[in-house]
Amino acid sequence: MFYLSLRMEFVTNLIPSHAKFNLNFISARSDAGANTSPHVSANKSNRDCFQSVQENGELRKLLKMKSDSHNIYKATARRASASSSVSKNMRKALQEDISYQKEPKDDKTNQKSSNIKQSSSKGKPAAQDCILNKQSQIANNSKAFQEQSKQFQQDTEIHQVVFAKVHKAASSTLQNILLRFALSRNLNVILSKLNGHILSEVRSKISPSHIMPRPGGQPYHMLCSHVIYNEKEIGKFFPDSVFRVAIIREPMNQALSALQYYTRNWPSTQLKRGLRKYPKDPNNGFLRHPEHFYNPANNWGPAGSYINNRMSIDLGFDQKNFDASKRNQTKIKSFLKRLDNEFDMVLICDMFDESMVLLRRYLKWPMKDIIYIKVNAAKQENNSVWRHKPILNTTITKSFRQWDAIDYALYEHFLPIFLKKIKSEVSFQEEVKVFKTIQKKVSEFCLHDQTDQNLSISKNAWTNEFNISRSDCKLMMQTERSLTSIVRQKQTERYQRYLKSRLVKTKSQQTQAHP
Repeated sequence: MFYLSLRMEFVTNLIPSHAKFNLNFISARSDAGANTSPHVSANKSNRDCFQSVQENGELRKLLKMKSDSHNIYKATARRASASSSVSKNMRKALQEDISYQKEPKDDKTNQKSSNIKQSSSKGKPAAQDCILNKQSQIANNSKAFQEQSKQFQQDTEIHQVVFAKVHKAASSTLQNILLRFALSRNLNVILSKLNGHILSEVRSKISPSHIMPRPGGQPYHMLCSHVIYNEKEIGKFFPDSVFRVAIIREPMNQALSALQYYTRNWPSTQLKRGLRKYPKDPNNGFLRHPEHFYNPANNWGPAGSYINNRMSIDLGFDQKNFDASKRNQTKIKSFLKRLDNEFDMVLICDMFDESMVLLRRYLKWPMKDIIYIKVNAAKQENNSVWRHKPILNTTITKSFRQWDAIDYALYEHFLPIFLKKIKSEVSFQEEVKVFKTIQKKVSEFCLHDQTDQNLSISKNAWTNEFNISRSDCKLMMQTERSLTSIVRQKQTERYQRYLKSRLVKTKSQQTQAHP
């Protein structure tokens, strides 16, 4: 029971956070059991001694999860090793974990295996020695793990994040989360120098002269504004270790949301042209004839449309010969493979709470920092023509899939990957349930309760106690434009302080040089 209790504690603490601890002691125990099994006598005590090491299916499953997740460990270790905030001991543990699969079994493990083989013929005393040795090793490993866990929890937040902001996929809500985190940690965000909240709707180029400067010697920490994703452009401002994340949505829902939002809120001529054709039921008109809402001769090509595979365009799909590309499986597969290599995570808008919990675990952020209130969501009047639900049949569905073929390939590629990730997480649904409960309390407090000044959230298995203030509510409810302006103002003040301190330092040096 002691072994099982410890093992469950290890699994519960390690896997959900993708902790970068050395797992060799578990693997070594498994290897030892495997090597000794042919030499274990029929003595029942001996069989009992080695059963938990040799035959435990859950332990084997844990080891397999480690092997399957090796790339995640490697990427996380690479990012952490590049961060100056991670201690030397932690970087050493990370490197040990990465190199584990390539290293031969050490002499101590071989010696242990040899000793077990020799003692296995001695019957019950050997079994007792094995149990004592096993308990001693577990105690040592438990102490080491607790020390590593304590150290890990002190300073491991990932601060450098590139968010590929995809249109109409809850990206403004996630951007709000990222910008609030940046504000609370005084991080440098890539923002336009102008008053706008967008870098570009149609281009990938990020000009250094057009973005907010940061104090000398400091890096940029985040990018979360609209810009067409391009790996080379990102590389000009961020190291390879930066955490890259995107979010996507079920393609038909995403396209209908974009159609409604940009037709009602933006002066998009080509979309309103379709609306004039189908004034009473634009949703179904669009699904039957999306070409009536799209003008390929517009100034920006496919990027000028928000209803023609826009998610893939946002993520950098090559727009040359765009219509033919919808049938080019080689080009689409190459695009998806590139995204697999470049992104650490692609979240699913349709499972937003699950996405936030998963993101929190990977970034090692406190739960308070992922609390949100929906931003930029469309509001519908009771008599709105947009309330008509799509009337779908096989013909319409097939036709729309052909129109939105690249986005469907994108979604159907990354949805199973996302589901596999959350399935591999320990106690994941339990945390999601707690998170949703907290979300409900926060929404009630921020949107309806006008009496209390603070909402206290009690400590639980996934968070320490924290408070939500009225100021927190105001930030969560800011529009994309207004919150970007707040962050821009804070960065301007920080940069001005830097310039002032540099000027003072320069004058001091001049005075010393010429007294």
